[in-house]
Amino acid sequence: MAWAFALTMDELAVEAVGIQEFGRSELWRKAVHLVEKNKPSDFSDIVTRGKAINWLSHLVRDLGFAHGLPKGNRSYPENQWLSREALDEAVILITRRYETFGVKRIITLPSPLDALYCWVQLGSASIARQYIAAATRDDEGFLSALQAMRGWQSSSDTGVTHPLRDDVVGLFLDKGEAFSRLEVLANAGRPRAIRKKASALLKAWQRNESARQPVAEIAMDDASDE
Repeated sequence: MAWAFALTMDELAVEAVGIQEFGRSELWRKAVHLVEKNKPSDFSDIVTRGKAINWLSHLVRDLGFAHGLPKGNRSYPENQWLSREALDEAVILITRRYETFGVKRIITLPSPLDALYCWVQLGSASIARQYIAAATRDDEGFLSALQAMRGWQSSSDTGVTHPLRDDVVGLFLDKGEAFSRLEVLANAGRPRAIRKKASALLKAWQRNESARQPVAEIAMDDASDE
């Protein structure tokens, strides 16, 4: 059963309702619950060779939460169906796959933040950031990575939204430098496609109050769907 999930869940998520609308998949949640109830004996092998690396990232993160990771969070011993030693091994194995897979492929996954969070919060944050920095040197890679870092939130006033937040960007990039670069890309003189993407991301970016500054001379009409 676990092997079936590890081979198919990423493909199923693309077709199922949830990921694109709310950033989470009920199908994934149920699959994780079934694995928890029926612990696989070859989990390391599954993490190493399972095709659905996005769902596996989701599963490893769930195990990390159970063990109180990232450090400082509350642990949930009742959900620790894998030992800490086995979890540490799984983290090493999946982060090695990220290095081989590459950031530019990670950000095309159904829920790329699951993999990016898993890499930075459970693996080596410094190594993850080096790979992310390399993948965002060109403008298209930079904009695609920021798009992948957009999260989800829901409120009675605005409904479900897809913001880009300071605290999320700051896990992977220097958020101040990223915001300044985005402003430059949104300005006139850049190719229209770049300006349009950058303007849309600026519009979606929720900055901390202490970091808020007026955004000048940005063609926000480029953020429309025209």
